[in-house]
Amino acid sequence: MVRVGRLNVHVVEWGDPRSFPVLLLHGRSANAIHWQRLAAALADRYRVVAFDQRGHGLTDWPGRYTHRLLTADVEGVAVAAGLGRFALIGHSLGGGIAWAFAARHPEALSCLVLLDTSPDPPGVIEVNEPTPQRPAGLTAPEEIVAWATALGWTKRIGRRDQGRWLTRYSRFVPGGASVPAYDEPAYEDAYVSGRMWPSNRTDWIAISRIRCPTLVVIGQDGLVGREIGLLLTRRLHDGAFASIPRAGHSVHLENLPGTLAVIRPFLDAHAPAA
Repeated sequence: MVRVGRLNVHVVEWGDPRSFPVLLLHGRSANAIHWQRLAAALADRYRVVAFDQRGHGLTDWPGRYTHRLLTADVEGVAVAAGLGRFALIGHSLGGGIAWAFAARHPEALSCLVLLDTSPDPPGVIEVNEPTPQRPAGLTAPEEIVAWATALGWTKRIGRRDQGRWLTRYSRFVPGGASVPAYDEPAYEDAYVSGRMWPSNRTDWIAISRIRCPTLVVIGQDGLVGREIGLLLTRRLHDGAFASIPRAGHSVHLENLPGTLAVIRPFLDAHAPAA
């Protein structure tokens, strides 16, 4: 745990602490452990750091969530962990926080990777629909996985990753009981009310201000889509694009080899040599 302002933040690390740092930002309802296999694969060369964002996992749940607060948390964790200059990888919600941080702190980053994340198209405001609520009475891990599978949420996520995926909904405590794994009601309210994000115009302006090399990665069957992914790449000062086959929104869980095949060379080209 590290202290960031008034927040206690849960941080996980892999690799040699003397190596060049890569910071990972998970998506909404996920947590640091979702990065386990990707982080372990990068740890032979890099110091890989992930943390539970506010309102997720073992980090404090203050009940108030906006992109500005989450972006400030990235700066606080980077300072607390002594990262100095680092590479940043963000997925989904974490990608939105990553591009906001990159626009505000150009001196901090060697490069940026955005995993299946983008603002709404310019001039388009997509309504944030409430996510399906987990039915009452589901407590056993296999029951929760079966419910999510029926919704199509675990498609292409192998059995070895379903346990990590499950931690986004439930955390099991001694005695076998499960407790919520993220502050779902408060996040839901922040999204639906519009308090979480500024306008998409503000997001696109921030993206145009990013100066570090940036890799835009989408899942072939993900939420962003090729058209918006390419638009995002063109708006960047120094952008590259990759589409991962046999992958949806959870790119790094659904096709880890394909994801590593594009991320690893990008990091090796833009992160300082050990």
